[in-house]
Amino acid sequence: MSHVAIAENFGSTVFPVFDGQLGPDAERLNALLKRTKLGNAADRRLIEEVLAFAATAEQRLIQQESRIAELKSISMSDELTGLLNRRGLMDNLNRTIAAARRHGEGGVVVFLDVDNLKTINDECGHDIGDAAIRHVARVLAENVRASDFVARVGGDEFVVVLVRADRKQGLVKAARLQEALASSPLHIGKKELPLGASVGASAFDGSAEAEDVLRSADLAMYRDKRNRRRCRTN
Repeated sequence: MSHVAIAENFGSTVFPVFDGQLGPDAERLNALLKRTKLGNAADRRLIEEVLAFAATAEQRLIQQESRIAELKSISMSDELTGLLNRRGLMDNLNRTIAAARRHGEGGVVVFLDVDNLKTINDECGHDIGDAAIRHVARVLAENVRASDFVARVGGDEFVVVLVRADRKQGLVKAARLQEALASSPLHIGKKELPLGASVGASAFDGSAEAEDVLRSADLAMYRDKRNRRRCRTN
């Protein structure tokens, strides 16, 4: 973007130029500023017009920024649960790692793969399946601190990021989240649909890469899933 000074007696005032042309609002302000050689009464009216123009421009900018923030929020949220989606997770996790780097702190990523959601979908229908997913999201959100955040990254996959936590605290919290889901079945009428999850955790510090931490927690979750299957078959 280039800029051009307008109105000789306002030489320090610059406005953006696109393709070598002033926009219509800037053209209007340019014309107003060039009329400042008029008498005092006219000057006052001119100032009122300039202020009104500035207020309108500011309001447009506020509305535009609000819309951009709204669209960004939508693009980072899971439509069904209102949790962060994968994009929102990675954005927040990268910010958390950067903060850990600045302050010498750490955190833990907990990866959860929820049991029975496919069975619930197949046997009870997608409406009940969606209710089960929202139920899981609510249970997880109710069992973390305000500083932590929860994301849904797949059909039955959720991630919890524990901020300012070490590995031991992360393992304890992962077990508690697993217990919270197991003890919170979904009630549909007189039906009680049990829920559970395989869980894995991975600690990180400020030197970590977000994708690597997430992958490590995912692998730990699969180890837990294999162990749980082995226990059920023995």
